[in-house]
Amino acid sequence: MAQGGTLNSQDVAPETLPPPRVAAIWSIAAIDGRHITLRSRQRIFYANAYRIDTHMFVIRSDQPLAADQEFLLNVFNAENKAWDDYFGTLNRAAATSQKGDYHYSRISVAPIVAQTYSIEKAIGAEKSGPRFSDYVFFRTVPFLKAIDRDAVCPLLNSMTFRFVPAGTRFITQGHEGDNCYIVQSGRCQVQIEKGGAAHVISRIGPKEFVGEMALLTGENRSAHVVAETDLQLWAIHRDLFQKLIETYPKVGTFLTEIMAERFTTRKLTADRTIGKYRITDIIGRGGYSIVYKGYHEDLNQAVAVKMLNHDMALNPEFLANFRQEAQTIARLNSENIIKVYDIEERFRTIFIIMELLEGMTLRQVLKDRGRLSAKEAVAILLKIGNGLKYAHSQGLVHQDIKPGNIFILPKGGVKILDFGLACPCGTETFMSGTPGYMSPEQVECLPVDERADIYALGLIAYEMLIGKRPFEKTDPFKEMNLHVEQPIPDPFDADPQIHTDLRDFILKACARNPQARYPTIQEAIAALEPLAYQHGLLAKQAEIPKRKMSTMFLFYREDQQLLLNKLMEEFSAKVKQAGIVFKATDFEDI
Repeated sequence: MAQGGTLNSQDVAPETLPPPRVAAIWSIAAIDGRHITLRSRQRIFYANAYRIDTHMFVIRSDQPLAADQEFLLNVFNAENKAWDDYFGTLNRAAATSQKGDYHYSRISVAPIVAQTYSIEKAIGAEKSGPRFSDYVFFRTVPFLKAIDRDAVCPLLNSMTFRFVPAGTRFITQGHEGDNCYIVQSGRCQVQIEKGGAAHVISRIGPKEFVGEMALLTGENRSAHVVAETDLQLWAIHRDLFQKLIETYPKVGTFLTEIMAERFTTRKLTADRTIGKYRITDIIGRGGYSIVYKGYHEDLNQAVAVKMLNHDMALNPEFLANFRQEAQTIARLNSENIIKVYDIEERFRTIFIIMELLEGMTLRQVLKDRGRLSAKEAVAILLKIGNGLKYAHSQGLVHQDIKPGNIFILPKGGVKILDFGLACPCGTETFMSGTPGYMSPEQVECLPVDERADIYALGLIAYEMLIGKRPFEKTDPFKEMNLHVEQPIPDPFDADPQIHTDLRDFILKACARNPQARYPTIQEAIAALEPLAYQHGLLAKQAEIPKRKMSTMFLFYREDQQLLLNKLMEEFSAKVKQAGIVFKATDFEDI
């Protein structure tokens, strides 16, 4: 620790400090012998305390500490869930330094033994901020357990207490939302008012959030909330809530879980409606999204609704790219690519409305069956290839072709899913994709083009025919590096009976050097077509001879119409016998 002057950057660098502990800091009004009196009716101030040695703490706080002030420090001991008391003085050798939104101070401390000192904590009977017992409660609240450690003390310092008697409505449907609340004790009802009557749609109890939806959407309250019993609440103001969302990434994960719970448990609430679509059940989860079953209420059409996780949606750069890509994907129109009907933005995230598919992913098929026949594999590869051919013609590289993103329909149709990582050809990626199915250039974060998808198609072919990935490792990073460091194993080594054409297809598609792969997906498809004809998957079309056309004009008077009709009938019959197609057209009078 530096002696004298301000604390320098090395003094407060995270790697130089021990793990933080929560400290409650009190201003001392007077010390009379062994009796310490705290300032009257003060609100407890929470800060992070880093213990440097037995007589020194570094305090990180969201407001500066007074240089001429003496303090009482209550530092939470997580091991025994108790508070250790210290008498503290700002170390005169180091003034407060500022770093970002935080102030760092060095405080000399002396332990306070209960038998030695008596402490008068005159904070008044009326509670404003969290007290010690409240902090113990907050340690069990999912929201505070989910958010970043740096956010805990600023949140504790900003929350205000509210007591609500039983029977009181404290959130009104249609009103503007200024606060959301954490319930400490008691229960409340969430009610929707429809047709002049209030319908109870859910009950909320201790440790749960209420009122956050309006703060997420910026819209007016979508429901009433009434105290079913006496309630003790902690209010988080809209401005703090917005700051938490924007500043701390882990808040996004928590918001996603709130959305998932709200959308799938409430049966009568506007929160379940995304634009024209009503959400029902969760039908899938991915690395960056949750997929729901839903309905277009006006058309009575079943759809799938994909919600982008908030930790991704709260990243402005990712959100801008995703929004642009989603709009591009919505324009894709191929029988081998899942259809996107609509895009909605609500609750600080994006919802993509897609066709609802019946069947299972190729991953599920391989899990059930282990491996597929050559005929089945070629049929699937051709349909994936056709979908990629269309996407590539639109300038898009999928970047995440894998069995989990290939959907097999009941009658054998194939749909490519999840274009969320799609990018224009030639884009430099930042390790986008799934370990085990990434091309060497993706692993090395080099520019990608359609040959990255061709590489993944070869890996899928290997897995369908052999029953496992070429490099199956428990460590995904080792598996990724193997794709860079060495060629994939020869399929003949695993199955000498594999068809030579399929073996050649896999090795060429999975060449480490993109220049050695099929240059386009069309050429990759063409390499599979001989096998497709052999298995009856494609029918050779008979060659149709070229035809010619002759034109003949007949000029006649009106009194010659009957004669001409008779001649045309005779002529039509004769040319038909000869296999010639005859077409006649009448013109207006000349």
